[in-house]
Amino acid sequence: MKLLHSLLQLPRKLYQRVPLSLRVALLISPVIVVGQMITMMILRDALPVSVLRSGLDFGPQRPPPRFMPEPGFDYSRPFEDEFLGPRPEMLRPDLNNGGESEGAGWRRARAERTGDGRLTFGPQRWIPPWQYIIAIFFVTALIVWAAAWWLMRPLARLSSAAEQLGRNVESEPLAESGSPEIRRAAAAFNRMQDRLLRFLHGRADALLAMSHDLKTPITRLQLRVALLPDDLQGPIAEDVGTLQKRVEEALTFMRGTHSGEPSQDVDVNALAALVVERLQDTGADVSIEGRARALRCRPGQLERALANVLENAVRYAGSAELTVIDGTDALTLRVRDHGPGIPDALLKRVTEPFFRVESSRNRDSGGTGLGLAITKDLVESMGGELHLRNHPNGGLEVDLVVPRIS
Repeated sequence: MKLLHSLLQLPRKLYQRVPLSLRVALLISPVIVVGQMITMMILRDALPVSVLRSGLDFGPQRPPPRFMPEPGFDYSRPFEDEFLGPRPEMLRPDLNNGGESEGAGWRRARAERTGDGRLTFGPQRWIPPWQYIIAIFFVTALIVWAAAWWLMRPLARLSSAAEQLGRNVESEPLAESGSPEIRRAAAAFNRMQDRLLRFLHGRADALLAMSHDLKTPITRLQLRVALLPDDLQGPIAEDVGTLQKRVEEALTFMRGTHSGEPSQDVDVNALAALVVERLQDTGADVSIEGRARALRCRPGQLERALANVLENAVRYAGSAELTVIDGTDALTLRVRDHGPGIPDALLKRVTEPFFRVESSRNRDSGGTGLGLAITKDLVESMGGELHLRNHPNGGLEVDLVVPRIS
């Protein structure tokens, strides 16, 4: 059985060793051959014969008879048949009735009068050459298109893998199959992905060590602030807390979305309700509506992204409204606030790291300008998108769109 399977796989393995250029030649050659065969058929069956119209008479020239033959009897025909053999009758097409005529022993013929005074003869079902040319063009175009589509499939897979890698560096490696050129490209792509993963792992380890080094002096500052008199602790403790928060956010952003968290089926309704309840426990005005089916994603990243957007809305507008929209192809978590919004010219920049729009938002809110940048990375790592727009009735509206992946 294994031997039979190996023999059946042999043509496929040999074909995979054929370069892409030779594959193109093997596919285009039959098209050229078919075109030549059709051309030969046209030359054989539909080659027009043109003769001058004026001064020509088709048929044997006989001298005028010396006696009057009986009506309906041709005296010369028996002698012609005896000495010359049977001959086809002369076709006399009537050009005024479509040019069709029929003779004994012959198939129907057709004659057409051209503009320059010539007669073109051919079979009754004769198709003009330009119609053959159009038919050949469309058939050839269809065959070449199908061949090109089939040959471009590996490139389409490579393009899709590159786009997926841009969204999630931990995506599945590209299958190394196909022609030698495609296999080499896939192998180089996989090596690049492996180098990116090793770089991210190394950066995460370095940032983890850095976070420990930064947390130690911050903790010492907090202990020393606790020993100060009560009238001095307030401002200093607030500054130390702000410093600690900004360091943690910066490290979170620099660490990126690489967490190693596996995807799983998540109860979106329970996750969204948990995030809202946590904010409500702090006194925030947050509401939720809508329900959705389970979604396969990374629950930790989805929770962080949703919490960042809700906290951002509460911080700048004082309240937030969460709407869960269950779509066929994607889940949408829509967060709306009733704050001042963001100028349209700056909507694309608010997701940039450390960018803050304090001129149009609450100046006393603080923040590092990393909340939306982190949220965008989290959503895109799951193959989703983050959309921001100003609501027509005022306020900012943010959509977290996460695709449903089977």
